[in-house]
Amino acid sequence: LQLLMGSRLAPLTIVLAKWAAGTLCAVFLLVPTLVLPGILAFAGLHEWGSMAVAYGGPVASIACYVAVGTFTSTLTDNQMVEALSSFSIILGIMLLVFSANAAESWLLGQILQYMSVPFHFENAARGVVKSFNLAYYASFVGLFSLFSLHALKVRAQ
Repeated sequence: LQLLMGSRLAPLTIVLAKWAAGTLCAVFLLVPTLVLPGILAFAGLHEWGSMAVAYGGPVASIACYVAVGTFTSTLTDNQMVEALSSFSIILGIMLLVFSANAAESWLLGQILQYMSVPFHFENAARGVVKSFNLAYYASFVGLFSLFSLHALKVRAQ
């Protein structure tokens, strides 16, 4: 990050490039699993739309988790602190589902459930696309990218 901050790149370019590179690297980890739809097609399953949506869920979740990692990397130079803080934030977001189940108020439970990434991942795993899931993923990545941009600008001063 120090090397990029020393260049003449705009902070927005740095944040988006770091997020895109991290997301692309993580998505490449899914490439070996593309053999499985081929096996299913050979067995007679030809529901390509639901399979594409089922792969879209992990890609969107990866994009969210990388956005959190990008944000924490702009806060400190120590990689161990970055990793621990990213893990803590992501774990906290994932545990919101359990908090939603334990909430006394129905409305509070619904709000906490909506704020967790796994809640939105469930629909994609079933092959269902819902607009509020897409809005959630886009706003999650946008919000943490905005946090990263602000932290990077403060750090550059």
